[in-house]
Amino acid sequence: MYRRWIETRDGQHYQEYAKARNKAARECRKAKIRLEKKVAQQAKRNPKSFWSYVKAKTSTRSGIGDLKRDDGTIASADKEKAQVLNDFFQSVFTEEPDGELPKAPQFTFNCPLTNIDFKTEDIRKLLTKLKSGKAAGPDDIPTFPLTETAEALALPISIIFRKSLDEGRVPTSDETYFMADKNSTSGKHPLKTSKAEKDLGVVVDSQLNFKDHISQATTKANRILGVIRRSFDHLTDHTFVQLYKALVRPILEYGHSVWQPVLETLQQDIVDVQSRATKLIGHLKDKPYPERLSILKLPSLEHRRHRGDMIDLFKYVTGIYDAS
Repeated sequence: MYRRWIETRDGQHYQEYAKARNKAARECRKAKIRLEKKVAQQAKRNPKSFWSYVKAKTSTRSGIGDLKRDDGTIASADKEKAQVLNDFFQSVFTEEPDGELPKAPQFTFNCPLTNIDFKTEDIRKLLTKLKSGKAAGPDDIPTFPLTETAEALALPISIIFRKSLDEGRVPTSDETYFMADKNSTSGKHPLKTSKAEKDLGVVVDSQLNFKDHISQATTKANRILGVIRRSFDHLTDHTFVQLYKALVRPILEYGHSVWQPVLETLQQDIVDVQSRATKLIGHLKDKPYPERLSILKLPSLEHRRHRGDMIDLFKYVTGIYDAS
């Protein structure tokens, strides 16, 4: 229809083309909304579907462009491009002469490998880069506890590697325990002091105000919000609530009974994340924060923390939780 209108410049042909174009655009938009809705529905049960959709949206796929032949003509078809590349590779290919290949000279080096340094920081970085979704290795140790305890494991592992290299053998499981225990408190690798340590996903600091943990949680939650904003073009109220409940709010509430914020500044940092999240929906951007929560039927995070504490208290009192 477009070609017909371009050739004739007839008003009737343009109306037919415009009608078909608008219909195709509507159908594409509806299909995209259905896809985004499906991804949001599966986000809680299957987060991989969400990240697969995000990866498909953010990654660029580019093939081989048109190639110019020696005679100046252009190769645009796939077979033509393959033939052009094949001809070029043949032109630069070196044909070896018949007979035996020449032997490479033998080199000797008088530089023995005397020292390999297992740095604690390097080991920590390698542990934190492990993918938590992968299966365990030959040692049957899952990657999740290794990444979560990288700070604590880096030093003992460096000591074990150093000892194993010096003795030229792999230590047994019993030896690794005593080796790390003996060397971690004395010698060249003393235990270092730390103002904050992560335990079961919660960063505990020396002041017990959990400032570091809240900072990490809000940063991660804001990063996920940025991914949602860039990946979803038709974010409806329902789609947003599903994505927010599945991917963002759990980060802000994990272990909240331990790190309940006391300082008003830390409480506000958490509130700011949910306030910023509710502004992702266009028609709610200019409304007050309490009104946005009311429209989306989202309780405040402070209300949910108090509710969670009351539920835990009820379970302790009624014996659902084993206090021992």
